Amino acid sequence: MSFVQSVLFNKKYFDINQCYKWLLNHKMKLVPPDITKEYYRFRQKRPNYKKYYYRIKKINPMISFIIGYKK
Repeated sequence: MSFVQSVLFNKKYFDINQCYKWLLNHKMKLVPPDITKEYYRFRQKRPNYKKYYYRIKKINPMISFIIGYKK
């Protein structure tokens, strides 16, 4: 079983409003982002490091997913 734990939007390509539109169009949670120097990060689920391990899956240069996998 796997799931999207977070969606990361590269700030070079997206502004915050475009991120919310993308999330809405893809039926994902509209939550306040964690903002870093390069990314807007929208957590879809809280991380649980005891049950899952996580990997980054780059969808394209603009968007990456953090995918959770059961241990």
